[in-house]
Amino acid sequence: MIDFDRLLKSITKSGKLLYGAKSAVRAVKTGRSIAFILASNCPPTIKEEIESYATPADIPIHYYPNSSIELGMALGKPFAVATITVRSVSDPQLIQMLKNPKT
Repeated sequence: MIDFDRLLKSITKSGKLLYGAKSAVRAVKTGRSIAFILASNCPPTIKEEIESYATPADIPIHYYPNSSIELGMALGKPFAVATITVRSVSDPQLIQMLKNPKT
């Protein structure tokens, strides 16, 4: 199981992220992502669309156990974040954590 707080702090420092459902759907359709993190209350239509494109492309999807408000706070943002698209990460250890399919 991934320690999401540690992972989020690390990827915000060393990675390129996109926040929000629209950018996540665009990124998954164009293949410009290495992983997704979805809040527990992500809208079902968005969740299904991301899963339908990401699964065949072997892009890992991680499910944050708390709500979008708590995900936004964990990122230090003053707004709710339902989806995070990870575009790139510079630390090889973080890449391995993101590619771990057991979450």
